[in-house]
Amino acid sequence: MKRNGPCKHSRPIPEVMVKNPMSIEDIKRLAKEDPDAFVLLYFQATSLLVEVDPAGCEFLMAGIMLKTFRESGFIVALEQLRMRLSSGDFLGAMERLDSIRDWSRRIEGLASQERLQELLAEHEKAAVPDPTVRHGSSYLM
Repeated sequence: MKRNGPCKHSRPIPEVMVKNPMSIEDIKRLAKEDPDAFVLLYFQATSLLVEVDPAGCEFLMAGIMLKTFRESGFIVALEQLRMRLSSGDFLGAMERLDSIRDWSRRIEGLASQERLQELLAEHEKAAVPDPTVRHGSSYLM
């Protein structure tokens, strides 16, 4: 599977993983014992899911987006924007719009090719990535 730009996640899945179905326990073990292979499997499985079950993939992505919107305060910010506009508080509405725009720009940064390169470089340096490390905040509040 070809991707744009240099991405180590585009190499073929090891034959042993293709021939032998994996249980969730196998996947957990793979994530712990070989994080590089796990990341590779995740990226390729996600790409395959888009091809095999677009509706299922859309459902999963919508759930991720909704969770992100809720946890970031985006939905609350939109409601506050609506309330400020309906009450004629245009200065307050502009403040909410600015916070939504700034949040959107942070999300763009997190999804950028530059960020991908940073993550790949970090992944290369670390033997086992620490999943508890957060890379910046995407929160509005």
